[in-house]
Amino acid sequence: MALTCLDTLIGIAPDDCACYAAGWDTDYAESSTGYYATDREYGYPVLDSLLHSTNCLESDVWDLLLQCRADAIRDFKTDMAAALATTRKSRLIQWNGTIGNAQGTVLSQTTNTYAGAQLVPRKAMKGASFVLTAVWFGGNVTGAVDLEVSSTDPDYSANTITLNATANRFVKTTLGTPKTFPLYVSGINDLYYNFKYEASGIRFFQNTTKRCCGGADPAWMVHLNAGGFTTSEFQETNEYLGNTNFNGLAFEGYFTCASLDWICELENIAQFQIKNVVGRAIQAKTTVKAISATIETNRINQHTILAGEAAMERRAMMQQSYDEKILWLAQNLPDNASDCWDCTKNSPTVRAILV
Repeated sequence: MALTCLDTLIGIAPDDCACYAAGWDTDYAESSTGYYATDREYGYPVLDSLLHSTNCLESDVWDLLLQCRADAIRDFKTDMAAALATTRKSRLIQWNGTIGNAQGTVLSQTTNTYAGAQLVPRKAMKGASFVLTAVWFGGNVTGAVDLEVSSTDPDYSANTITLNATANRFVKTTLGTPKTFPLYVSGINDLYYNFKYEASGIRFFQNTTKRCCGGADPAWMVHLNAGGFTTSEFQETNEYLGNTNFNGLAFEGYFTCASLDWICELENIAQFQIKNVVGRAIQAKTTVKAISATIETNRINQHTILAGEAAMERRAMMQQSYDEKILWLAQNLPDNASDCWDCTKNSPTVRAILV
C-alpha cells in the first residue's frame, strides 16, 4: 500500500515566504490538486505559531509541516481501509494456508524433462493477489532443487527459488521476501503462474490436494485453480491443470487485496472529483496535525497564550471534515475501481461532491 501519488496530492505552500526562507525547497510547492497545507481557509497558515512549536527534530516550520502531511497521509491510508471494511463486504476469502499437501507416502518419477505445478486465477479480481511465503518440496534428493517461476504476465520477471531438500521427507523453504501473484493483470485473459524443476534423477512424492471435512474443496479454491504437470516441451502459455498430483510441491501463503490502489489510478478512470476529495481529506488532516502541534506543547505561541479555544474549535471542525470525506469516499467507490469490495454490507449513499 505504497500509494506514492498521495505524497504530492497536496503541497506545503505555493511559494516560499521571505520570513521563513530557511529550509524552503521548491518541491514543497508541488500539488496535483492545487491544495496546500498553508491554505487560509482549509489549511493552517499561522506560521509564527508553528515556528514556536518545533521540537528538536524539526529545524523550521517546513520540517514541521512536512511531518504533519506525512502523518496525515499515514492516517488516511489506515482510516480509508477501515471505512471500506466497515461499509462494504469483502469479496476476498480470508485464508492463510497451503495449496497442495505437504504430505505423501508414494514416490513417483517421470521420463519428462520437467515436473511442476501451475496456479491459475479462477476469476480476475482487480487488486487481489496470492502472496507466496514458503514452498514445500518432498522427494528422494538431499541438497538443493532449483524451482523456476514464470508467468504469462509480460511484466513478470522469471526467477528461481532454491528449495531445500532432504531425502524422503517434505522440507519447507521460507522465502526471505514473499512473492506476490496478482489475480488480475490488465489485458491478460489467460493468466498462468508456473513452477517447474528439472526432474531428471528425482523421485517426488505424489501429493494431491488436501480436502476438507466431508470432501469439501479447500477455501483457496474460491480464487485459484491449481494442478501438477510433467512435460519435456514446456510452453509458458499452456494450461497445465489436468493432474491433481502436485509433484512434490506445496505452496504456503495467503490472499490479500490492495484495497486502496484505485486512489492512485483515478486519473485513468476520469474520476477527478474523487481525487479532489482525497486531497481535501489529507489537507484537513494535515491541518488537524498542525493545530495539535501548536496547542499540545509547553512552548509559548499565540495559541498557548491567547487563542487556544479557537484553535481547538478549528481542529474539531477540520477533523469532522476529514471524517465526512473518508465516509463519502467509502460509500462512493468508483465502478470497477477495485474488485476487493462488494456493496452489500451497507448500501452506498450518494452525496454531493465534498470539495
